[in-house]
Amino acid sequence: MPSTIDLLSTNCQHALAALAPAAWPEWLALVPGWQLISADEQAQPASIEARFDFQDFDQTMAFANAVAAIAKAQDHHPDMHISFKHCGLRFTTHSAGSLTANDFICAARVNALRHAGGASA
Repeated sequence: MPSTIDLLSTNCQHALAALAPAAWPEWLALVPGWQLISADEQAQPASIEARFDFQDFDQTMAFANAVAAIAKAQDHHPDMHISFKHCGLRFTTHSAGSLTANDFICAARVNALRHAGGASA
C-alpha cells in the first residue's frame, strides 16, 4: 500500500490492472476530500470524485487549467464539470473498467494543487 508521498512521486502508467474493490477504502484514505462512486447499473465504472469551491470564476478557471496540465502530463484525464465558482472532478480508468492507482495518483496531485491554491473541497 503506497503513502500519499508515494502517490505524489509516482507517474501514471498505461495498462494498469484494476484495484480490488476491497482495497478502495485504503486508497481513498490517501486522498482526503474525494469520495467513492460505485459502479452502477448503467455500466458506469467505479470512480472517485471531488468538488472544489472558489471565490470567483478566475480562480475556478485557473484551477481547471492547472488540473488540465496535470492530466496532460500524466496522460490520465478526469471528467470535469466547471461552473462560476465550482469545479467537479471525477477520475476512473476506462481501459481497466474500474479504479487503478492512476486515479489516486492524479487525485493526490490535485489535492496538492488545491492546498497550494486555496480551493476548498
